Amino acid sequence: MTELTKETPISQFCRAWAESFAHVLAHLGVVSPAVIASEPSPAKALSSEELETTVSVEFAGGGALNGQQIWVADKSTAAQLAQLLLSEATNPAAEFSGTYREAFIELLRQVASHAATMWAKTIGGEAGITFQASSDAVFVPSQSCAVQVSGEKIADLTLRFFVNAALGDSLASLSSEPSMEASKNLPDSALPDNVEILMDVELEATIRFGKREMLLRDIFGLVPGAVVELNQMVNDPAELLVAGRLVARGEVVVVDGNFGLRVSEAVSKRQRAQLIQV
Repeated sequence: MTELTKETPISQFCRAWAESFAHVLAHLGVVSPAVIASEPSPAKALSSEELETTVSVEFAGGGALNGQQIWVADKSTAAQLAQLLLSEATNPAAEFSGTYREAFIELLRQVASHAATMWAKTIGGEAGITFQASSDAVFVPSQSCAVQVSGEKIADLTLRFFVNAALGDSLASLSSEPSMEASKNLPDSALPDNVEILMDVELEATIRFGKREMLLRDIFGLVPGAVVELNQMVNDPAELLVAGRLVARGEVVVVDGNFGLRVSEAVSKRQRAQLIQV
């Protein structure tokens, strides 16, 4: 996986999306998918002519992410990606139907789910990316990047990825936060001198498989048998939260008939000591 910590925040974010795109395409049977994101640059709003010939899908940030982002593709590109999801042979000349629109949106939702998980790992905190079915607000792009997609089953396809100013500011504000990976190398010398007297304090620990934001009407509409889709792939590690803070990730196991977590990565002892402030 590409190193995410050596780039600007917006570049890191775009690359996380690109790598998530490749991950989803691989699960759809595309052999050795390649997804390359260009460096972000200032963007302007789409013209009326572009809006007529393209398909736009909007997402909103959650948790540590605030603001909106959209993916834009011409209808031929969107149709071919939809065909992959529908297990159809790719046909650039196919008419872009309502079925293809829904499949294209679903594919991007899967990409968004994986991108949110990747970004949460990068910043070591909460992050969410949710699909926006409709919005009264006018999207004003701040920066954009071109994303090129290629693979065995598809010719070179180009999409554009836009973020608004609010999301750009949100990403910039996170650039100084250490990621879980980086926290492993932080020294433990900053532990409080009197930490031993607190070792028997009990804190609430929670295993989280994923999350999603739901409309209130959908929550009231829940019935037995309803399925709530989470923003996490089945192979992604579960998270261990203590007092609401992420402290470790790992594999879910069964121990004596109970669920457990086999830890694969953890924040430093120094960061865990911050739980004393809770």
